Amino acid sequence: MNKAFTNNTSLRLFLAIELNPSVRRSVEAAIQWLKQQGLGARWVAPENLHLTLKFLGAVDSQKIPILCQTLKEELCSIVSFSVVFGDFGFFPNPGRPRVIWIGLDEGKEELKAVFERIETCLEPLGYPKEDKGFHPHVTLGRFRSRGSYNLSKLLLSGTTKNIFSPVRQECVGLSLFKSVLTSGGAVYTLMERFDFQEGSA
Repeated sequence: MNKAFTNNTSLRLFLAIELNPSVRRSVEAAIQWLKQQGLGARWVAPENLHLTLKFLGAVDSQKIPILCQTLKEELCSIVSFSVVFGDFGFFPNPGRPRVIWIGLDEGKEELKAVFERIETCLEPLGYPKEDKGFHPHVTLGRFRSRGSYNLSKLLLSGTTKNIFSPVRQECVGLSLFKSVLTSGGAVYTLMERFDFQEGSA
């Protein structure tokens, strides 16, 4: 168990899929291209790119061992699977973009099944189920102003298809991260990994 769990404090935690090097390079290249378009956004640092499954919030460090044990027992029976990262999307919508992200072309149902198992096993520990649904994505940036760029036109033009080709990744487990908010942005620290079973060839 990570020594950081032994401190008598609360930690801000979340569960996520880490990106493999190939996916990370593709996403970083997409961010660089978007920066060159003059978008007024606060971009996610390369080391912070990930696909969040569940934000746990402030967790008492004394409760983290049972949290980790519960997750380990639940996730160890899941067989690894692949996902394909696809094109860009926006929250809440292209007409009023506040967040730009890259979503999944394949693997949504498999990832949703993992999400639902996490929801079910953690609810008895005091972590409420999400009420806004599950939309798997990797956040790229958050916009400072709505009128900084015509993102709807960019999205509909098909230009984005040329700078981010679908890329596949094998999901072999989940990672527990600590998030610390600083004046320079969030800093994420890996706390624990929970491996899936190896899939058949």
